[in-house]
Amino acid sequence: MVQTQPSRLTFHRYLTYDDGTDNRYELVGGQLVAMTPPTWQHVLIARFLERLFESAISELGTDGTALQGPGQQIDDMTLSRPPRR
Repeated sequence: MVQTQPSRLTFHRYLTYDDGTDNRYELVGGQLVAMTPPTWQHVLIARFLERLFESAISELGTDGTALQGPGQQIDDMTLSRPPRR
């Protein structure tokens, strides 16, 4: 029996991917991996860290901002977090 490999998504195709749901996905090695929703503890920790970084940036007087949500593109087939729409 011959098994076919599932097609791999490129980063560009991933950015335009829409399955018609509110599901969020990571792109790992060209494959979509469903992300579990964040827990309330995760949301509180992320908010705390964002405020902490904003305070440090302000104290340093630098021109910057702290953001939640940016992903990290590792290669053409992997993104650690999906883009926000």
